[in-house]
Amino acid sequence: MIEQVSPLTRRIVAVGLLILVLLVGLQGILLPLASRISDQREELAILRDRAAHLKDINDRPLPPMSALPAHAAIKAIAAGPALERLRAAISQAATASGVTLNGVAPPSSAGPAQHLDLEVSATGSEEALTQFVGLLEHGDPLMRWESWRIQPGSATDQPLTLSGRVAAAWERTG
Repeated sequence: MIEQVSPLTRRIVAVGLLILVLLVGLQGILLPLASRISDQREELAILRDRAAHLKDINDRPLPPMSALPAHAAIKAIAAGPALERLRAAISQAATASGVTLNGVAPPSSAGPAQHLDLEVSATGSEEALTQFVGLLEHGDPLMRWESWRIQPGSATDQPLTLSGRVAAAWERTG
């Protein structure tokens, strides 16, 4: 039967079958690829929405800082009296916790305005120093350790030495 078909027709049928095989093969490749591209476009749209949302959040102005509680800041007309009140509070905490103060002095570099700093060095047992730090950080006025270091004593039975910078807020009065 094939012998009755002309050579030109045979070539046309062969080319048609080749095109059909190629189209079926491409369909097996192109359909999954198109599906992945569609999925990735959807994911990209979701990520762009998230990025826009995060940008909106980032562009919002920060809420105003709330005022410190009444007891949190040291109230004084000038920095000198405020530093003396801070020294007194540190001394009271040292006495209450059984810690020996080695020194309380202004740091070599000043902090920002309305911010009091003192370099503190104290000696005591681990328990006493822990109580001392707790009294400073949770007492009245509120203080925090900006930096600190604990060194062991020269012998195993020697007390520990805590040194660091304590900061507190200062509110100018008058």
